[in-house]
Amino acid sequence: MRRSLIQILLFLAIVPAARSQEFTFSRLSVTDGLSSNFIYSVWQDRKGFLWIGTENGLQRYDGSKFVQFYDHNRSDNLPASPINQIMGDNNGNMWIRMGKKTGIFNPLTLSYREAPIISKDKLPVRSEASIWKNNEGRFFVVVQRHSCLPYNEKLHRFEEGPLPFRLPPDWKPNYLHQDSRNGNYWIGTDSGLVMYDIKARTWFTGTNAGDQHPELKAFAAHRNVSSICIDNKGRTWISFWSYDPGEKGGARIVYYDPSQKKTHDFSAREFSKNKGYTEVHRIRSLNNSTVWTYGLNLLAMEDSANNSLMSITDPFQTEYGIRFKYINDIFEDNEKVLWVATDNGLYATSAEPDKSHHIILSPYKEEANITSLMETREGKLWLGTWGRGIVSTEDSIEVKNIYKAHPANDDFKMVWDLHQHSRTGYIWITCQSGKLVRYDPRRKMSDMLQLPVFNNRTVRQVAEDKEGNLWFGTQGGEIVQYGAGKSLHPDSFRLKDKLSSIINRLYFDKQGQLWVATHGEGLLVYDPGSGKRVAHYSDSGKQSNMFQENVISDIVELNDSVMAIGSGNLNLLNKKTGHIETITLYEGLPSYNITSLQTDGFGHLWISTKDGLFKYNPRKSVFTRYDQRDGLITTANSETLLNNSLLRKNGQVAFAGNQQAVLFDPAFFISKLAPKDVTITDFKLFNRYLPPDSILRLDKIRLKHEQNSISILFASLSYKQRGKLIYYYMLEGADKNWIRDDGGLIANYSLLPPGNYTFKVRCENEEGTPSSNMTQLNILIRPPFYGTWWFMVLIAIVIAGLTYLIHRLRINRILAVEKVRRRVARDLHDDMGSTLSTINILSEMARMKIDTDTKASRDYIEKISDNSSRMMEAMDDIVWSINPMNDNMQRITARMREFAATVLEPKGIEYSFHVDEKVMDLVLDMEARRDFFLVFKEAINNLAKYSMAKQAVIDIRISHGKLHMNIKDDGIGFETESADSGNGLTNMKKRSEMMKGLLRIISGKNEGTLVQLEVPLT
Repeated sequence: MRRSLIQILLFLAIVPAARSQEFTFSRLSVTDGLSSNFIYSVWQDRKGFLWIGTENGLQRYDGSKFVQFYDHNRSDNLPASPINQIMGDNNGNMWIRMGKKTGIFNPLTLSYREAPIISKDKLPVRSEASIWKNNEGRFFVVVQRHSCLPYNEKLHRFEEGPLPFRLPPDWKPNYLHQDSRNGNYWIGTDSGLVMYDIKARTWFTGTNAGDQHPELKAFAAHRNVSSICIDNKGRTWISFWSYDPGEKGGARIVYYDPSQKKTHDFSAREFSKNKGYTEVHRIRSLNNSTVWTYGLNLLAMEDSANNSLMSITDPFQTEYGIRFKYINDIFEDNEKVLWVATDNGLYATSAEPDKSHHIILSPYKEEANITSLMETREGKLWLGTWGRGIVSTEDSIEVKNIYKAHPANDDFKMVWDLHQHSRTGYIWITCQSGKLVRYDPRRKMSDMLQLPVFNNRTVRQVAEDKEGNLWFGTQGGEIVQYGAGKSLHPDSFRLKDKLSSIINRLYFDKQGQLWVATHGEGLLVYDPGSGKRVAHYSDSGKQSNMFQENVISDIVELNDSVMAIGSGNLNLLNKKTGHIETITLYEGLPSYNITSLQTDGFGHLWISTKDGLFKYNPRKSVFTRYDQRDGLITTANSETLLNNSLLRKNGQVAFAGNQQAVLFDPAFFISKLAPKDVTITDFKLFNRYLPPDSILRLDKIRLKHEQNSISILFASLSYKQRGKLIYYYMLEGADKNWIRDDGGLIANYSLLPPGNYTFKVRCENEEGTPSSNMTQLNILIRPPFYGTWWFMVLIAIVIAGLTYLIHRLRINRILAVEKVRRRVARDLHDDMGSTLSTINILSEMARMKIDTDTKASRDYIEKISDNSSRMMEAMDDIVWSINPMNDNMQRITARMREFAATVLEPKGIEYSFHVDEKVMDLVLDMEARRDFFLVFKEAINNLAKYSMAKQAVIDIRISHGKLHMNIKDDGIGFETESADSGNGLTNMKKRSEMMKGLLRIISGKNEGTLVQLEVPLT
């Protein structure tokens, strides 16, 4: 019997004999980041990343985003081709097939190396190739109806070589399977099924199997075997193509059950989505031992209860079904999430069945909306609908009795609320236009009522107080009480209050108070005993902005002291203090406009909104979203909006609205285990992705100073918990406190200064359970050379040196000034003082002799005149030497020329004065300049006074880094050994020594005199 697995289908007159297993699918497509909706393969690596083979290449998925790794600038880049198959080896490498091209991709280095398929014979054009790995980890390429080629590790290619099995002659392989129990090889070929026994080292087929291999005998007639699977029960499954005419032809699936010693044979077309042309591509046993088969127009799983298969279809094209033409791959990840690769995107569902159940009103009947939910005393679920009356998947025969003899008035099938009286068991049904139905399950009879107290207004709500009285609320704002045990006479229904707005909800708390949620007057509280209003909460009261326009959609008691109130926002009212805590979008409410509220047995509050279904944990103040990825309903539009809810006796929670409902056990949605540790999924440097696996292998990421803008992407690689974890991160060295992620799963840092940083990230689930370990990433941003310690030390040394140099220069300048002052003082004292003393003595002697010895007095006056002249010259020399304008050699040589002319020309001595051009560029300091000039002056004076020369030669030049001055005359000369040096020669030697120079005087009697002065320039 063919059965659908997508959802429970609810029909008014049909009760399914048993509820089938459900699968609620969520879909990923190009709008979610896939590069193509044509998906061929899915594989998960050791870290937990999913790798997706698509029509447009390879992508990696971390639960939040898809990333492609193609770098066309690399010679070892992965080719941008469709990825048809992905397999992993023991080293973490990915073996990839692109059509008939194969290769190895290293996810750490993002490098690809082709492993070509080499065959002596040309490969058939229409034959497909596939990569296969045996139990020992060896890789092979199977070319359909051609050959099996092992991988040659030395030559890095697939080629003919020794195989771990043998085939009968001329049997061509299609598919390989190795039995995990004994290592035997099962080969599907064009001629049938072959089993190779590794111990016996021989092959068996249906013709030579004997009684030892009954499955081979059972499959002996089947040719063109395309897939093989041996499940954990020891059953052997195969698919093959039959060329028999009629129903026996086409793709077929057969399995042999050794426990029954029986073969079960099916036509694949029977389980296709449209019973049309069907191909079986694979049969696969998942980790939970369930056998699946898939291919063209086919997705089915085994129905072990009926020894058959069950088709996975979506007859009503719901938002949480699966749509496809081709199923290319099925993969079960490490969290038991089932990933289905199709030509319409990538689908995911839980491999664990029965987490939730869906009810859908058939769209082929009259239009109807689910308006209310009720559980009978027997635990049956009834649904009140606006348009079809009462329907039930669990009690359909009973609900038929309600309308056996009802008036020909559709108002009684326009149901708004349901309630079963706790004492009498009567079921009260509120309807359109002031009508009621009271159904007696014991008599199977209904009373159809229309009471004047309701004023023909829709009766929207019914609730029961502790005394068994029933309370009704209407569209027109009437609050009506019906006394327990009274007759159905109109007088038994009494008007207790008349409001001016719609009554959306009546609710009795554990203390017995009646809470009335209205559409415009806020929230009212009544004492059911007196019927008096005891409290009124609205925006016009003390607390404003609580209820959007005073519209209350639902109310439920969260615990003994807190009422949860649904409006535009979520309001938590403390009944003891009267304080209302309003939770808005700013305080974490994930969506505006609450449509229904319900508590569960674990203290959680379930909230339905226009953006979906959420769970609120009041202990942690955390909201968690649930949708079709979790087996529930994604609110995509008004057709999937859930307006009412119910807490069942078995702890199940039900939400319903429009034409569908979902029932689930909230215990399934409590995170009992710590979430997986956070993984650094990507590292971006200036918006450029760096290979994350290679980076994370480093003890520290080292960046240059200009590489200071980074983005770190992270995620806990849990696809079940994606969107339900709370992440916290911080960058030590930049952040002072932990930062809660806003959902982007990315931390951006710009213009980071150089230094050491540690990025830390952790996560926790909605129960507050943190991940076991904190994920860390060490980062070093190197400073520029001018920011390094050694450069700073060098700069400090340079600054200290410059400071010391400036200080020394200042001191030297002070000392130089002091030295000049001392020299000037000494010269003035030595020259001027002695000369003035001499003049003073001579003046006194001349004065004394003026009357007695006129000639002597005249001589004294001449001497005074001579000393005065010499004193003036000395004074002139001192002033000239300290004048900075005379620092250059041009001024010095000009003064030397002037002095030589002044002294030599009056004596009639002819002279030549030669100065080398290099000398003109020379700069001497004040001391050297003065000493050099005074040596010259003393030599010229001696030449004029004592040489009796007729000619003289003065030569000044630079040679070999020295300043040379030669003064030569043709005078009478003198014996240098016996000559009295006198003060003049002594001063010349002292001054040459002060210049660190060398003074030589070469002379002989009647041979003239040569004065040589050498002054080093460095």
